[in-house]
Amino acid sequence: MCRVMPGRSLVLATLLMMAANVSAAWTTISASSFTDEDGIERFPACSQGDTFSFFVDEPESAEGLLLYFAGGGACWDAATCVGSAQTDSPTYYGSIWETAESLDALSADVDGSGAGGILTTRLDNPYARFVKVYIPYCTGDVHIGSSDTNYDYTLPSESGVQTAPSSRTIHHRGFDNLLAALTWIRSNLSVDDFSEITVAGSSAGGYGALLNFPVIRESLGAEGADYSIIIDSSNGVLTNGFVDRAFGPSKTDPGVWNARQNLHPSLAAIPDLDASSLWVTAIKTVARRYRDTRLSQSTAAYDLVQSIVYWTMKAVDQGTYDPFVEPTQNELLRLDLLEWSPKARWAMVSTALQAPNYRYYLGAGQGHIHLLLDEASSLFPTTNYFEEDSAMGVLYTNWLHDMLYNNRFLITDWRNLTCFPNCL
Repeated sequence: MCRVMPGRSLVLATLLMMAANVSAAWTTISASSFTDEDGIERFPACSQGDTFSFFVDEPESAEGLLLYFAGGGACWDAATCVGSAQTDSPTYYGSIWETAESLDALSADVDGSGAGGILTTRLDNPYARFVKVYIPYCTGDVHIGSSDTNYDYTLPSESGVQTAPSSRTIHHRGFDNLLAALTWIRSNLSVDDFSEITVAGSSAGGYGALLNFPVIRESLGAEGADYSIIIDSSNGVLTNGFVDRAFGPSKTDPGVWNARQNLHPSLAAIPDLDASSLWVTAIKTVARRYRDTRLSQSTAAYDLVQSIVYWTMKAVDQGTYDPFVEPTQNELLRLDLLEWSPKARWAMVSTALQAPNYRYYLGAGQGHIHLLLDEASSLFPTTNYFEEDSAMGVLYTNWLHDMLYNNRFLITDWRNLTCFPNCL
């Protein structure tokens, strides 16, 4: 397998890529119900029962495979799944907004904004010549659920008269959607020919990328490839109430997502841990089980979106969450500075001390998502995949290049990088 020599410069990689015409042509693949290898019938769907589709881009002379999980929040009770959907700021995306045409435009980067990030064909993107499988997010379950859950929610009345509960069934079918994509990949791509396979995700997609990685790796095989995981803006600052509702408080209670059955045996005990240690333990478990796999985690030090999600979890636990009342700036600022950010940063540092194949990139500011600009980029501060360099002056793209191509077993230039002490 061909390898680029270690180093942060992408000059050699760029020259190699210039030898070929790299272009994007995304294809839409619609999923239908099927029976998996264990004889379980699977029902791919989005939250409202509409058809789930994923997208594939296959450049010529591809060197690797990128499986990317999109983000878009989460929902785990009636207020977040039904109530918030009636507001301008829902807690999750309930439908697919991407199309093959929109992904073509993002990949081509026609306006030079770099909005397509890891999907783009720009030669300074280390993933420009990878086959890309883009898994949209429309199920509210961080890509791990297999349930159809009914929620009853009473909407507020302007007249003060009590209204009848609004009942809605949410199809938490994120795991079924993933299995449909994996089935297509095995049937249509020669995965054994790839020298690199990366499983990546942003925000809710970062949780899906890690929690599903053991299943993905066993499904794809391709043991001759170098595997990598990118966990972007998914720092696992959770509450016990959220974990109990989503995954269930015990093995006999599947929770609203019915996700326990979908976890690989190596991660089966994760939902029973205290929320404060759950995510770090999940990362360490995957890192230790797959010691030949590189795990990367990136976030902005004061990620505003993750702070809002954490605020919502706490409010739901306390029974004070009202989807029609947004947190004040002072509430979020206190939570971000004093609680979310310290917990997120300490989790990354402690993970790095215990998992030698793990590295973190801690950028400055309140931006959300490093890998590409999401649909909410006009509402929240964002980061730029091609320009982010607030962690010790190293470009994020160069850091990912080092993750992919630097020596995996000896001394490497792939380092933990932090914006400290200039993280604001």
